[in-house]
Amino acid sequence: MNDKAIQTLIDTAKSKCDDFELAIGDSTSMSIKYDKDRLERIDQKGATSASIQAVKNGRIGFSVTTKPSEADDLIDSALRLAPYGSEYDYEFAPAAKASGTEIVDATLSDMTPKQLVELGEDAKARIKDALPDVMFGGSFATSFGESRILSSKGADAPERSSSFSFYVAAEFNQEGDFLQVYDGASSPTRIAKSEIDACADRVIGDFKAAQVSRKVSPGKHRILLTPEALSDVLTPFAVNVNGKNVEKKISRWVESRGQKVFDERITIYDDPMQAEGTGSSLYDGEGVPTQRRALIENGVLNGFIHSLSTAAHTGDTPTGNGSRSIGSIARPGFHNIVMNAGDVDLSDLMKQGDGGIIVNSFIGVFTSNFLAGQVSGSIMLGYLLEGGERVGRVKNAAVNMNTFDLFNGKIVGISKERKWMGNECLPWILVEDVAISSK
Repeated sequence: MNDKAIQTLIDTAKSKCDDFELAIGDSTSMSIKYDKDRLERIDQKGATSASIQAVKNGRIGFSVTTKPSEADDLIDSALRLAPYGSEYDYEFAPAAKASGTEIVDATLSDMTPKQLVELGEDAKARIKDALPDVMFGGSFATSFGESRILSSKGADAPERSSSFSFYVAAEFNQEGDFLQVYDGASSPTRIAKSEIDACADRVIGDFKAAQVSRKVSPGKHRILLTPEALSDVLTPFAVNVNGKNVEKKISRWVESRGQKVFDERITIYDDPMQAEGTGSSLYDGEGVPTQRRALIENGVLNGFIHSLSTAAHTGDTPTGNGSRSIGSIARPGFHNIVMNAGDVDLSDLMKQGDGGIIVNSFIGVFTSNFLAGQVSGSIMLGYLLEGGERVGRVKNAAVNMNTFDLFNGKIVGISKERKWMGNECLPWILVEDVAISSK
């Protein structure tokens, strides 16, 4: 969007609104998708959009447009809604300059569909050569964008962003025996082909290990949580440090700042400065500079994540965690969730888990009561461990656990190794006394 059109938006907002926050964005994206061995779709998109939170007589109206040059229409639409909007009982972001280095790969804007297809075909051939009977699936995508947050209080927060993401999958479905194994990665910068090859090799290895089925007896077992499975188990942590739930006083940690809430081996940061993390940014969605913060440090709760609104409503300090798209208002959200590594080799954790299960993924956990810490669901992909090795896939098994109990006395060990998954960097964790039901 050109400077003249942006200045027209600012001038019009100043003349009509008591206060305002403008969000402006230009983006391009490209993706390809495979399903059942076939290249199913190639998409290319580009968009320019703008939104405004317009304040009039103490209330906020919100409007969004894909025609930012039509400033009067955008702002008048927001002002018509203002009498019915929320109360303006906080202030938009003031002028502030972010520290740190922008993490962006401008070359992603120059990638072509042909280049993505070449990567997809190579991954397909790699998996099909090793597993001729499976069906290949996957997706490769890039995006590049520029955004700018401006407010009547002085904020002017320009930023560029980029992403490269992919996943590859091997699927087998015959006579009621369905098995799908997948892996992938996301990054703000281009992912090397060697990493895509390594991901395909992991899928091959996981699939081969899953071809033999093993039963697990009902009862309490040790479970080795992979980073993917640990992500689900950490959901109660995420919802209880969310400033919106603190504002509503439904978080169990409303009065727990400074108290020990987890095992002392647990330290979790929200870190917007990681080169590998897809949530890295200099500013949040409200134009507030971001910062690296230890939310849990050696098991102690240090604080919460806030938007400007939830910070004001709880008497807390804004944390630079207002998360939004151009077409939405900000709510508290993470940048990158980073958990400290442990002191045990993954191979040793697998040996310590002998007779238990290593869980790659769950299904159905979204129905859990996360505020209470409950995480329950079926094991989508898991393996029985014997002698430090995976000896077969566990089928028809489910777990029922509580994260707060699990991370207070049931941790056996945490791996030295960690894995990046989009905006999360997590280790492997071995826990004990997990209730498992099976058929």
